[in-house]
Amino acid sequence: MSNKIVFIPILQGAEAKNILRTRLYQLLLSDTDIRIVFFVASEAKAEYYKKEFSHPQVLYEVFGAYKRPRGSEIFEYLKFRLLRTSTIDLRRKRARDMGGSIFGYVASYILTRACANRLCRRVVRFFDYYCIRDNAFSQYFDRYSPQLIVTAHLFGEIETSMLREAKKRGVRSIGIVNSWDKLTGRAIMRLLPDILLVFNEIQKKEALRHADIDEKNIIVVGALPFDYYAYGTPSTRAEFTKRLGVEPDKKILVYAPLGRSNSASDWDILDLLQSCMRDGKIKHSAVVLVRYPPNDFIDENEAKKRPSIIFDVPGVRFTKKRGFGLDWDMTQDDLQHLLDTVAHADVFVSYGSTLILDAAMLDKPIININFEMRKNIPLSQRPTSFYETEHYQKALRTGGIRMVSTADELIEWINVYFSHPECDHESRLRLRDEQCWRFDGKAAERIADVIFSAMRQE
Repeated sequence: MSNKIVFIPILQGAEAKNILRTRLYQLLLSDTDIRIVFFVASEAKAEYYKKEFSHPQVLYEVFGAYKRPRGSEIFEYLKFRLLRTSTIDLRRKRARDMGGSIFGYVASYILTRACANRLCRRVVRFFDYYCIRDNAFSQYFDRYSPQLIVTAHLFGEIETSMLREAKKRGVRSIGIVNSWDKLTGRAIMRLLPDILLVFNEIQKKEALRHADIDEKNIIVVGALPFDYYAYGTPSTRAEFTKRLGVEPDKKILVYAPLGRSNSASDWDILDLLQSCMRDGKIKHSAVVLVRYPPNDFIDENEAKKRPSIIFDVPGVRFTKKRGFGLDWDMTQDDLQHLLDTVAHADVFVSYGSTLILDAAMLDKPIININFEMRKNIPLSQRPTSFYETEHYQKALRTGGIRMVSTADELIEWINVYFSHPECDHESRLRLRDEQCWRFDGKAAERIADVIFSAMRQE
């Protein structure tokens, strides 16, 4: 084998999207001495990716069902309790609201308040590393003798297993934070990579506070998922609207649903928008485009009741369960369609949604709904609760997101933005720049440079 072997797991949709469907993949292959071993979850996934990403420098290994080593469940439990943020507090409340025991709620609350600090996390990581015997990846390290591992999902148990093996063998490791909410909203990292790559200065501070990584080992590289907005070329509006089947001169209102698992209000909001368009309260001829995330499914029966609304369900889904367990992929056509959607949208409306960042990349007006359509609904189905999350609070403070507290205010601001899309321009640029650090389309290049540098230091 080549003396430059890199292990990269692509076990989740976000990992594959950020590694394969950005410039990073081709940049890594520009070094002809590098061989990349991608780890996938099944033979079917290996064949799927091989159709598009076959290369003499690329190998695929199928890492099947992972058998957790004895004692690992203790540290899995602790990783969710040693992070103290408003997001974790909200998740704990939602779990209780969905039927969790009062004992579990109280125990988790006390443990987090008492032990979510740097000293306790260091002690837990020490025992995690030295007490857990996990050889799941030993055969692959024996076979390939990698010089580096790169993981874009630092909180998964399989990725932790790979990192554990790398540490045992003295193999260098790079972790990439792949979303704006991971450091404050998921868990702690059970083991720490040698180098952590983050989007921006916000995440750097979060990594220092919650991940306990030395500042010299944190590198700000920019927001890789949003590179494409800086260098991609949108289709023309005529081409895009023809694809949607609507007139080019109609305004496009994009609604980003929370989905069935999180909100009982999506359909009510869509009915409200339809009603206001029909009654002339929305003063421009417009169409509603509902843009689903790739980890959700549409309720076909509800959609059929609203034939005038366009429902956009992007991506390839490999499983049928919505949420973190859903395995998905977004093709290059899907990503181009997303770019076109953002480029030609006139306003974005949602409760809490990552799509607001996509909108900010191209300076599109953003409205967040800060009222409930239904009364007396449980916390787990209350969409406005997501504004309590730590990452979203930081976005709101930029002023780039217009919060509306009533239906009348929602319609008022839709009309304002349809007529004056430049309104709140400076605040949206602030949101974009805080989240991207540098909006230059070169995050992939900076990540590749770090990887090449780590390989040279081996």
